[in-house]
Amino acid sequence: MQGLGKAPRLARLDGRPCGADLQRYADDRRARRNANWAPTALSPVAAPHNAQCRAWWSAGTGVSPGTEGVPVDSWMDYSGFYLVQGTASAKPVFQSSGGPNTLPAVSFDGVDDYLELGAAWAQFRTPLTVMVVCSTMQSTASFQIWSAMNTDSIFDYQGKACHESSYNNWCVRNHQTAFGSSWGLKTLYFGWDWWDTQVWNGGVASNVGLTKGGSPARFQEYAARYVSMGYRSDYSNLFTGQISELVVFTGQLSERTRRCVELYFQTKYNNYQLT
Repeated sequence: MQGLGKAPRLARLDGRPCGADLQRYADDRRARRNANWAPTALSPVAAPHNAQCRAWWSAGTGVSPGTEGVPVDSWMDYSGFYLVQGTASAKPVFQSSGGPNTLPAVSFDGVDDYLELGAAWAQFRTPLTVMVVCSTMQSTASFQIWSAMNTDSIFDYQGKACHESSYNNWCVRNHQTAFGSSWGLKTLYFGWDWWDTQVWNGGVASNVGLTKGGSPARFQEYAARYVSMGYRSDYSNLFTGQISELVVFTGQLSERTRRCVELYFQTKYNNYQLT
């Protein structure tokens, strides 16, 4: 007969622990799962975690010469695509700690600074989602993706997502608020049709309607497009401020993916108020 004392613990038939061991088991699984989801250098922005990513310029890598206070000759994205500037006076300046959370940024003077692809890019033939981490914009455009000057171009301008299908034929969707601090994270989606446009500031979607001029056309499937940073394609509205990230995705991101990428940047910048 078994003596008095602690009753033997019954094992589960499936081999999993029970009691206090079960709690420790659950905590350990949760910790491992969280570790697997922790942001990495290319997660969840680019492949293999996000197949929609087509270009990602991050000031922390690829800037040449990448020396504090020195003009930028080129800025290579993670895929090896270069934005360049060969004119000395038009080169923006690298700041090793000019971004939020003292991370790197590229500074544009608003007079003549810009970067652009040296040649047309056989990319972006479909609707696009663009994210940009930049300082507060007043009346300037931090980026533009376009097929020909003032023809079927998409860009941000004064807190708006703009789709201009021909000269002076344009549409915008405003955001209801400006950046809440000196820096912001802006997400813009441009669909097939001029009205299929959206903008988010710090993950908050705009509820302001579209404004249009002329007769905007559908998104055109041109063979190639250009990318410029710091100005619009007509060399107007040059950007005054700093840019730390510019990411381009094909198509529209799902709600979950968009939030994952936005949270990645907010985490990267130490939960800086990217609003």
